Amino acid sequence: MQPDSKNSWSLVLMIIATGIAAALFIGKAPPSLPHIREELGISLFTAGWVASVFHILGAVFGLFAGLLADRLGPEKVIMGSLIVLILGALLGSWANSAELLLFSRVLEGAGYAATFVSAPSLIAINSPPKNRAAAVSLWSSTTPIGMTIALIFSPLMIEVYGWRANWFLTAAIATLFLLIFSSWILPRLTPVPRSNRGSLENIKLVTISPGPWLLAIIFMNYTFQWVTMMVWLPTFGIE
Repeated sequence: MQPDSKNSWSLVLMIIATGIAAALFIGKAPPSLPHIREELGISLFTAGWVASVFHILGAVFGLFAGLLADRLGPEKVIMGSLIVLILGALLGSWANSAELLLFSRVLEGAGYAATFVSAPSLIAINSPPKNRAAAVSLWSSTTPIGMTIALIFSPLMIEVYGWRANWFLTAAIATLFLLIFSSWILPRLTPVPRSNRGSLENIKLVTISPGPWLLAIIFMNYTFQWVTMMVWLPTFGIE
């Protein structure tokens, strides 16, 4: 049975909103870095890790998150990733050392990667064929939208409440979307069919195919430039 067009768009938009909420975890860091450096006494090098470890986790953990979604189902992985994001944000909000803050960012990076690997298959299976390309394309807007929102509003939060308020706020937003996902989105989802291939076979299929490698190189080059500007521009502007 094909998904109903009207209901499918409401599901797709809510899944996209969940992705935007996860992307807030990227955008909250750049405006906070100068204040984190001042409070915790960390160097620019360490501050760079606070921001970049998020993206490194995405590259390293993405493949394993995909395998996990293939086995457990992307809907379960997304719910688990939201829980990990909440735990990471709460831990970071209480961090009194660079090491603890970095560990919290590792958790957040893993949660972000799992969300962004798992959601497109949910969007595809829950969209009618005529809307599928448009629905999946909209997913690509989640990171820039979420990061832009965080970059705009984080400085306002920092000015009044300090950088830790951004971590508390993202934890609260992720909690809200966890409740929405479990109570409203999950009961309406069409399950994604499980793969009959083994994990090692899936990894082999990806690694020997030129397409994924070419796409990875293209997005790697783009990400290097984009993230460098977005992460360090606020710090350079202040200093």
